[in-house]
Amino acid sequence: MIEVRNLKRGEMDVLIGLMKKIVPNIEYYPRKNLKIFMRSYSKKHLLEIFGRKESVFLLALDSGKPVGFLFGWNEYGVFWIDWLGVEKHKRRRHIATAMIESAEKKARKMGCHKIFLDTSCTNFPALNLYKKLGYSVEATLRRHWLKWNYDLIGKFLK
Repeated sequence: MIEVRNLKRGEMDVLIGLMKKIVPNIEYYPRKNLKIFMRSYSKKHLLEIFGRKESVFLLALDSGKPVGFLFGWNEYGVFWIDWLGVEKHKRRRHIATAMIESAEKKARKMGCHKIFLDTSCTNFPALNLYKKLGYSVEATLRRHWLKWNYDLIGKFLK
């Protein structure tokens, strides 16, 4: 049984553990950028983001065990999904869909009119998922963050 709920402040180590487990197994993420990524999402940094009232941190549980996460925040009426991850062996079970739908619901409650995110241009499973959920590519950033190509993806909320 999949449950998506808000991450509790005391569970930040759970989130970091999931990130360390999931992110290196995302085939589409540039290997050379992993160390930089993990340093930039330190516990201190994540707690700072977590403490903002406009932030949303979600934890996906399968039979009580953490298997996925999503976090983002509201910036001037646009909700930015910063990171979404699901354990590799749990993918294709609608866990990411449940977390995205939960984030959309929370974004609407915050008065957001749009959700925005980025992903690697070569992450076709993610691109296909977002397309199925009504998102579209709004721009492609060539050689952008850490000289990698990203698609910016958005969806207007109703």
